[in-house]
Amino acid sequence: MFTWMMGLYCAIAAAGYLAIVKYELDFSVEELGSVIKFIAAHLLLMVLALLWPLVILAVILNFIFPHLFKESSILGVNGAIQSAQEEMEDLRASPPYCTNTILFYSELSRSELKGKFYFSALDALQADNLKNVTGEVSRLNQEPIIKKWLLNRNEADSTPVSVPAELDRFEFIALDLIKAGKGEVICPECEQKYSNNLLKVIDDEFGVGWNGIQISCPQEHLLFYPLTMHIMGIPSWLTKEESN
Repeated sequence: MFTWMMGLYCAIAAAGYLAIVKYELDFSVEELGSVIKFIAAHLLLMVLALLWPLVILAVILNFIFPHLFKESSILGVNGAIQSAQEEMEDLRASPPYCTNTILFYSELSRSELKGKFYFSALDALQADNLKNVTGEVSRLNQEPIIKKWLLNRNEADSTPVSVPAELDRFEFIALDLIKAGKGEVICPECEQKYSNNLLKVIDDEFGVGWNGIQISCPQEHLLFYPLTMHIMGIPSWLTKEESN
């Protein structure tokens, strides 16, 4: 019996480890710099995967003692998640006003510059990220809401309307459109309007931490810097041991 349970435990841990590597942290020896760092990173992922019983325990406790989790200042994140979910449901039930022209402000993490991007609502509907959208809406699955918002647009109105602040995943749709050269942008540095097919789109060289795509105007002023991938670093103590 014990052997059977241990086998099941290890099988679930292995499945979790493979899922993390495949969908979140797929890196190579070259990216990490050495075989030791590569092995150490995967060992850390395996340890995290082995903690799955604690996750299940937390879910069970939350089900049995929901008030304890909601009222706890430490675990108050549960209430925040519920509030965010209700916000998404409300947006889906009653999308904000939309027109034929979408205005998207890029919030930059490397600069205070802001580009004003203008897209056709029809082009946005044809973006890859809005094809075959399914599932329950959530903070991580806003695409059904975005699609409904665009479909409900007033086709007689072409006045630019801003993307609702709650729908922050629109930036992935904007990235699709920019890469396809669809739409226009106003550069605050040049004070010029450019077609998006003139923009420079450069991927970061992969490194530890967040990596993104630098989108600049023809004069190389940064307009938009979406973060696209995070690569886990190696604990400093491993680096110290290797150097010794």
